Amino acid sequence: MDEDGVSVRVALRVRPLNSKEVLERSKECLRTVAGEPAVVIGNNQVFTYDYVFEQKSGQSEIYDTCIKDLVDVCFNGYNATVLAYGQTGSGKTFKMGSNPSSAYVDKSDLGVIPR
Repeated sequence: MDEDGVSVRVALRVRPLNSKEVLERSKECLRTVAGEPAVVIGNNQVFTYDYVFEQKSGQSEIYDTCIKDLVDVCFNGYNATVLAYGQTGSGKTFKMGSNPSSAYVDKSDLGVIPR
């Protein structure tokens, strides 16, 4: 639990369209709100989170903002959990860095586990 008394934080990362979606001329279905931890789906459905990361957000930004402090508290005897949740193909394996090919990934693209 942090100083605010909150023990659960939720972060959302907006992934870019993948190559298949681009070829199919798919459209972005949500947008981020500048300066706010929120996304808008369609014209008026707003959802707020503790953290929202845009498509251009790098792995290190997400790690430094959401994960690094959790790792530190583990070394002080506390438990912490990072859960990646989403539909198939949404980037969970990439974000966590548990893909076997991650050994060949540029250091700036490393996920949570290798860091």
